[in-house]
Amino acid sequence: MFFISWGSRVIQRLFGAPEQHYCEICKEDRAFRNMVTYKVFHIWWLFRWVAEKTYGRVCAVCGNGPRLAKAQFEVKGAPSPIPFMDRMGWSVGVGGIAALGVMGFVAVSADDKADAAALLRPVAGDVYEVDLAKMEKNPEAPVMYGSLLVARVSANAVEARLPKSYFTAHRGMSDSVIDGRAKQSDFYSNDVITLTIADLQRMKKEGVILDVTR
Repeated sequence: MFFISWGSRVIQRLFGAPEQHYCEICKEDRAFRNMVTYKVFHIWWLFRWVAEKTYGRVCAVCGNGPRLAKAQFEVKGAPSPIPFMDRMGWSVGVGGIAALGVMGFVAVSADDKADAAALLRPVAGDVYEVDLAKMEKNPEAPVMYGSLLVARVSANAVEARLPKSYFTAHRGMSDSVIDGRAKQSDFYSNDVITLTIADLQRMKKEGVILDVTR
């Protein structure tokens, strides 16, 4: 089950150097500090944004004091008393997601280049993850995930062994490659298919070959 952690909290922060002012409650001069009170909303505490804020000046003894105008403190270029992550946490979260997206794109691009190079220069023992349904005129099922094992390589073609069975989910095929079953001879039948280098390139382009493991 997937849960989203979200909520809000009110935070008070003192800032600035102490100043002497007359306290209407204490009836004498006291040290006062500026205070900002704000509500920060959050999702997973990473995406944060400030929805409400007020400023005031509070007595160091009784904690009372007047509210002050925002314009007095929110001057362009002046540092904010509210921490960066409370103010701009949402942008950090968005930036993190964007960075992960870029990293994923780079990884996929690198994998595609590696696959293309392997298909141009195949070697015995290469495993091609394929959608077998796209290789047959009358497939048994709409989707048939499996793998081909390169048994022999000639100048312009490969001989690949066909699997004994297929998977109806991509995860099954991927697991067979990860755990090493797809590299074992007894995972395949004695049926062999001959594919030219041009065939391999076309199959990759058309989404028949999904991945190459060497």
